[in-house]
Amino acid sequence: MNTLLNREEVFLEIESASNPSFAQAEEFLEREFKVNKDCFAIKAIRGGFGSGVFRIEAHVYPSKEHRDKIEPRKKDKKVAAGGGK
Repeated sequence: MNTLLNREEVFLEIESASNPSFAQAEEFLEREFKVNKDCFAIKAIRGGFGSGVFRIEAHVYPSKEHRDKIEPRKKDKKVAAGGGK
């Protein structure tokens, strides 16, 4: 538990025949931690070559508001064709 950022940093290992997608990882985290998908952020899904074991790295927050304060936001695409002039 990271008390400074009010989040739990988790590392989970799952066995699968193929690389799990982020949607499958979200479903797994929802079942495992019994939280809404708005309350966590998946950082990475890594697998060992030929092993069938994949490691999911995620941050679990107590609420969506906490996640929105801490996690970086994606930059919005520019609406105008001319750019940011």
